[in-house]
Amino acid sequence: KKGNNNVTPLFYVDVVNFKSNTQGKTKVDFFVEVPYSEIQFRKRNDVFFASYNVTLTFMDKDKENILSERTWREQVNEKEFDRTVTRSNFNLSYRSYDFAPGEYFFKCTLEDLDSRRSATREFPFKVIEINDTLGLSDAVLISDIRKSETGESILPNVSKILTNKHDTLQFYFDVS
Repeated sequence: KKGNNNVTPLFYVDVVNFKSNTQGKTKVDFFVEVPYSEIQFRKRNDVFFASYNVTLTFMDKDKENILSERTWREQVNEKEFDRTVTRSNFNLSYRSYDFAPGEYFFKCTLEDLDSRRSATREFPFKVIEINDTLGLSDAVLISDIRKSETGESILPNVSKILTNKHDTLQFYFDVS
C-alpha cells in the first residue's frame, strides 16, 4: 500500500434496526465496509492478504458508561494485485446484537494489523421498538442482489455512495 502512514484508513459503517426474536429487544445489525485500497496487503506465496480488527463499543447516550465491547478479526485474500488497490473492491462484514429500545452511542474502530493504522467512527443511534402487531425495520439501501442455488442474498450499500449507472434505487426492509 502506498501513501503516508499517518493517514487513517477510510471505512464505512451502517446500523439498522430489525425485529428481534427476544421479547422486549430489537436486533441491531452493524455493517462495516472497508475498501481494499485502505488496508495493507502483503504477498504470501501466490496470494495477497490483509487483516484488520473491528471493535464495536456500545455506550449510553451520554458516553459516560461503556455497556459492552465486541472485537473481531477480518482476513481478506486476493490472487490479483490489481484488485487490492482499488476502491471499488471492499470487504463487508456484519454483526447482530440485541438491544433494549432507547438511545445509545456507538463507536466503531478499525485497526489494520499490518500497518497498525487505525480509524474510529462515532455516532449516536436510536434503537426503536419493533412490536408484534406491526413492526417495520429500518430501510437498507441495496447495492446489489446476488442469486445462487440457495436463493438470493442482498449486498447493502453501506457507504451510501450512489452512482448514475443505475436509474433505480433499491431498498430492503422487514415488515413483521
